[in-house]
Amino acid sequence: MSGAYCVQCGQKRFAGQTTLRNMAGDAVVQLTQLESGLFRTVWGLLVRPGDTARAFVAGQRRRYTHPFVLLLLMATVYFLVTAVFSDSQWQEFHRFLQTDRVHWMTATQRERFLHFYQLLRSYLPYSLLLATLPGAALLRLSMPTTRHTVAEVWLVTVYAASMALLLISLLAAAFLAFSIPTIALSMAGNFIILVAQIYYLQRYLGGGALVFARIVVATGLCFAGMLWLQYDVALRYALWSS
Repeated sequence: MSGAYCVQCGQKRFAGQTTLRNMAGDAVVQLTQLESGLFRTVWGLLVRPGDTARAFVAGQRRRYTHPFVLLLLMATVYFLVTAVFSDSQWQEFHRFLQTDRVHWMTATQRERFLHFYQLLRSYLPYSLLLATLPGAALLRLSMPTTRHTVAEVWLVTVYAASMALLLISLLAAAFLAFSIPTIALSMAGNFIILVAQIYYLQRYLGGGALVFARIVVATGLCFAGMLWLQYDVALRYALWSS
């Protein structure tokens, strides 16, 4: 390191002991940089989703929040907002379960299924980080001549899932304020996540009707498979532990 900053990474030279003052100062700087990049990223994804994703892929990593970090932040916001009415939501789901295809279960099995499925659904926002990868790989395989890599497509889907979670969190607050049945939030949330991924991928990849059809098929299959896997795992757990 020569001069006031590192020539390799831009890190400011630190000299002296670590004190409470410089620790607090570093925290403020980091927080300010995070907030600036976060606002720029969210706004860019709202008004110019394709350009923002392309800018990040092209190497503007310091200017925009990493999609993985953005997803974790939005998932935490979603988790905190929906925790306010999680009990009523799952009570409604329990009533919905009475007419579902698991009506033949015993009362104990239903309770096990409900609690385990609730656990899986609660961590769905975080699991989107990995759950979107198969869809990205499938879409890339369906377009063998494209210059885009699986990683690029994956990053776009993660950005889309992040923005979908932000919208769902706002809807959750509205549902709570106007006493709208929260079982509808789960159904609306699934639809929003799916549509957001299709829209963002279309804006990023461009192309005509054929590309759009491939995006819809790959994204739809991946999302349906994820929901089915959650349901099937919870179902098998309820039967296995009985």
